[in-house]
Amino acid sequence: FLEVCEYDQALPVPVLSAVLRAKRHAQSSLVKTRDAPAKASIAHPGGRKQPRESVSGAALVNTVAALQEGQLAVNTAYESGLRALPSGGGGGPRELFHSLALCADIEGMPPASQVDSGRRGHREFAVLVTLLHAKLQREEAPELREIILRAEKKETITADEFRHALRACHFGDIDDHIWRNKLSPSVLNSQANGNLQLSGENLLEQLGGGASARLQRPMVTETNFLMAVTSAITADYGSRGEDLEGVWAR
Repeated sequence: FLEVCEYDQALPVPVLSAVLRAKRHAQSSLVKTRDAPAKASIAHPGGRKQPRESVSGAALVNTVAALQEGQLAVNTAYESGLRALPSGGGGGPRELFHSLALCADIEGMPPASQVDSGRRGHREFAVLVTLLHAKLQREEAPELREIILRAEKKETITADEFRHALRACHFGDIDDHIWRNKLSPSVLNSQANGNLQLSGENLLEQLGGGASARLQRPMVTETNFLMAVTSAITADYGSRGEDLEGVWAR
């Protein structure tokens, strides 16, 4: 492969190796959607039905290709990609999260390409909540579980405490704007010891008992998963390169 591919289109070998490692981690969790029947009928404006062959060839090829491509739950995609990152830190986890949020197929939400960049917070929040529920289910978020128990007791929860719980889940630096407006409405702009107070009711609505049944369960295609992992690994190498440049400059 490395001998015949276009050099300017090839990934560096370390990046390619890490991407393939992520693919191997996720392989057993890929969900294959059922192929569309070759002669399935489609609606016609006149009420009649036409065979699928009447659809343009390009549209049919694209539709079948999309149906045949494997998909991953976004929490599985994130965990698989995280395991493949060379350092497991730096800018990799943050880039992986944002890339998956952009390319995820989320029920009830338009694709990110159809939404202004400033209005993509809903997608990122939906993905964040899904990842948090996966951590809670696997008992990998004790700090977050403690916050939920305190919210049930109507105790004060601050933004700093929630931010610390996110970091303990190994998500990297998640921007506050993704969750702050959802968990701290403008009516709760009061300060607790100089720190923003979160709404316990909103917190329980998103993460409390029964909230998992309302999850939108974002999915990503295998292609988008590999592209997100590539971006994350590149960001990981970039952040480590900046550290090295700083050492060299000193």
